Amino acid sequence: FCHGMMMGPQRMHFLLVLLASISISHAARTSYTNPVLGNSTSGVADPFILKYNGEYYLYSTGDPVQVHHSYDLVDWQLSGNVFRSNRSSWYQCDLWAPEVVYENGIFYMYFCASLCSSDFLTNELNRRMGVAWSLSPLGPFKDSGAPISSFWGIDAHVFRDASDGRKYLVYSFLYEYLPDYLPSMGTGLVVDSLQVWNKAANSPSSVSRGSEAWEDKDGDPTNGSLRYTMEGPATMQRDGVYYVVYSGGSWDMPTYALGYVSSPVLESGEGINGTVWHKTTPPFLRSYTDRVAAPGHNAFVKAPNNIDDICIYHARVSPFVSPGERVGFVSRTFLNGGHIHMDQPSIAPQDVPDGPIFQDIFHRNDSSSLGPNYKQTGGWRIDTHQACSTPASSAIVASAPPLADYVFEANVKALSSQATSSPCSGLYAFYGDNNNYINASICGSPNNLDRCALSVSGVLDSVPLASVVVNLSFLSDAQTSAPSGAPPCSLAYHQIIVTKAAGQLLIAVDGVNVFSQIYKAIWHSEGYVGLQTSAGGAGACYDGLALTPAWSDSFLQGAMWWTANGGTWSSPAQNVLAQVSTAKGTFYTTRGIFYDTQYEFSVDILINSVDSTNSTAGIVAATSQTGEDIIYAGFTSTIWPMANFIVTRVNSQTGQTSQNITILPRGFQRQLFHNIRVVRHNNLFSFYLDNKLTADVFIDFPSPSIPGLFTTNARAMFSSSWYKHTLVPGNLALNGGFEDDQVDGGAGTTATKGNAWALTNAYMSMAGPHSGMRKLVVTSGTKGSAVQTCSGLGPGAYVLSAYVNCEYSPFGSGLPLCSSSLQVQVDNGPPYVNSTVNTAGAEWTPVQVAFSISPGGDAATHTVTVQWTASAGLNAISLDDVFLQ
Repeated sequence: FCHGMMMGPQRMHFLLVLLASISISHAARTSYTNPVLGNSTSGVADPFILKYNGEYYLYSTGDPVQVHHSYDLVDWQLSGNVFRSNRSSWYQCDLWAPEVVYENGIFYMYFCASLCSSDFLTNELNRRMGVAWSLSPLGPFKDSGAPISSFWGIDAHVFRDASDGRKYLVYSFLYEYLPDYLPSMGTGLVVDSLQVWNKAANSPSSVSRGSEAWEDKDGDPTNGSLRYTMEGPATMQRDGVYYVVYSGGSWDMPTYALGYVSSPVLESGEGINGTVWHKTTPPFLRSYTDRVAAPGHNAFVKAPNNIDDICIYHARVSPFVSPGERVGFVSRTFLNGGHIHMDQPSIAPQDVPDGPIFQDIFHRNDSSSLGPNYKQTGGWRIDTHQACSTPASSAIVASAPPLADYVFEANVKALSSQATSSPCSGLYAFYGDNNNYINASICGSPNNLDRCALSVSGVLDSVPLASVVVNLSFLSDAQTSAPSGAPPCSLAYHQIIVTKAAGQLLIAVDGVNVFSQIYKAIWHSEGYVGLQTSAGGAGACYDGLALTPAWSDSFLQGAMWWTANGGTWSSPAQNVLAQVSTAKGTFYTTRGIFYDTQYEFSVDILINSVDSTNSTAGIVAATSQTGEDIIYAGFTSTIWPMANFIVTRVNSQTGQTSQNITILPRGFQRQLFHNIRVVRHNNLFSFYLDNKLTADVFIDFPSPSIPGLFTTNARAMFSSSWYKHTLVPGNLALNGGFEDDQVDGGAGTTATKGNAWALTNAYMSMAGPHSGMRKLVVTSGTKGSAVQTCSGLGPGAYVLSAYVNCEYSPFGSGLPLCSSSLQVQVDNGPPYVNSTVNTAGAEWTPVQVAFSISPGGDAATHTVTVQWTASAGLNAISLDDVFLQ
């Protein structure tokens, strides 16, 4: 089976509304291949991405430093040079690892550099970190005049703590610089307080030092040349834990890789010899095949939907094997159960970073209206790619549907006003009607525009809410030392992220969590979002709006937002929800409102007590509104070391039950937390166990649904759950990378483990795949073929792509071109064919077939047959990375 595209009429209408609401000025993509930036003559080393007002800016090592621009993290355009070295200053050579931080209208570029000298030690021992600033992400940047720390340091990474707004400098520190350390220590990671934008506290605390073989400069600590290297730190923060990802080993060796350390505190208080941080081994991202090598020096940024964590890093791609020819990769990152997961480096097609259902960056002609997507009052205009208003104006995002759970981003700034007024820029965090709404505004002090505060007010059930004012001291204090020309705090752009999760409203300003409140009146209420400015004061400008249906739950409120069906659900510890009933049977609890057929749902699960040999715990992948149709997915606790992953569909109305069983590796530890994630694309359910695809199951489940948690004859604990709506359809072909361990099934036989390819004289091979570990080889002399049938595709335009090469033996000149047939047939209609592959050797060549399914006819959905056939006269044809969208 392929991914199903079946949907009911009501859901199809809803999706059309969502797609129509997207207001951006570039063509949307659904798939891409790495690398996204760089080639054999123009590399991208040490990449860093800044997200500002809904757009992305990428900076990388070089002299001059250059900036690229993107809307979607995969299509990049060079914008120009932004910073150069200065032979008459301290930053004469080696402009490395620029990172740009935005604060109160100023863009700060942190970088490292050194003195130019023919003497190696002079050059090496004078590496310092500095900062330059600009009023634009496109530069030019002006140096502050001096290093920000007196210590040796490279790869300056500025991290702002989301809990209190304090800023820290994490960097690579040369332990050999200190008199008490041996040369073999090399570099390690330290953290220091960043007191002001251009000055660290000069009191670093240890984060981690080298200890693993792969962290050695040549990957071999036993050859007498031991010197550890840890560099390129990037920080994440989740559920009270800090994670620092780093690059280990020498940048020009294939052993270069990404690892991470974690800690409940940033600064240990133990100085340079601190031991609080825990190192996780082995590295989680490393050289995986001979086509991609030495991934390293990464940074993190949020996807356009403001939900997914995206990692940007550099690597080397064959045949560009020179150490200096590094190129940029982007990949989604998962942080589950205290562990970071990423797919290994690949050049295979994959989904683009997911987007919001509504987005507006106002890249259209100036006008006196925001356009049809908004319900407007007062005075509005489009002015130089931003939306600006007069006082007492509002604009409700009317083209997006009302939602009960969402993440809403708006970038706001107040317009200039008289010093006696209080300039504010605000938004509707929730809008039901004129008697039910919650406002959030950033306001300046009437007599000091550098002082900023967040004001939250509103009306629920016609009763005014008590106003809450939160002083944004982390922003106001920064203005006291800002460079000349910086705008006042209230007149600079600030990012506001509103999260409505059931009855809880959370607000973050510039990445810092500043407000959290439970309003039970809006628990099950669906609402709109929008923009608003108060009467009096000043107008405001807005940019970078984005709205995504989503929620996350760390169970700080226990089972408050969940609806149970049997069992006993409680919260025995912080960040944990547990089903503790000892009774036999299946118990489940769900969360959300029934409206979605395209979503992701994830939770961490631990079975802590079993009551039979068939005890199971996991997720409810989907449940119908009546509760009569449910899909369960979880892992069993059988006699150790055996365990299974089971997907079960139970329909109480028809009495039907069906199962899909995957055998898990021997020794599966059910007493540890494991993550289960489901991706629903209409009728195709893809299940991931600890971030590894474990089951693809096609289920005719036409109704919108919500997810949940379940136990069967077991007691279990659940942690860190989240849900999001998805826009990107994913790969509609199953096992397109042939990564399952398959063998030739014989003529007309579908391979094992639910793999949808019917193989005739074809087999899986690990010899030189295009990506991953395997490819498919189709023999030609015996007319080999591979066929996959995709059921349930709806009307629309599709593209099937793949990579092929010749399997000649031996390779040589004068060989004929490979000839093969890639055929797509819709129902019983005429085939779409691409029959010529222009390659005569071992190089992989992309091929594709575009086809369409017309609306109408007797069937709402259709069957598409994909067939690959090798022509006679050749040894074989290899096929890999089949991708259908």
